[in-house]
Amino acid sequence: MADHDAFAGPLKRRRLEHAIKQQIALLERYERFACLVPLGLHDFKSTNDSLGHAVGDEHGGRHGIAMAGCRRAKNAAAAH
Repeated sequence: MADHDAFAGPLKRRRLEHAIKQQIALLERYERFACLVPLGLHDFKSTNDSLGHAVGDEHGGRHGIAMAGCRRAKNAAAAH
């Protein structure tokens, strides 16, 4: 199974869950804090349903690439 989304490059759910568990363990060990910021694509389902999955994939992929490009290298971007 792939760990990254084929269209956008962000981590997939399975890898995201693993990365979150790793970070929680490190945060607890070193008594640090972190922030998880969930972002959603407005009305993505209707775009996918009305214009088709190819358009939905392109739409999601563009946002995923933009999201991944705005993070620091040590941070993760994921698609769920």
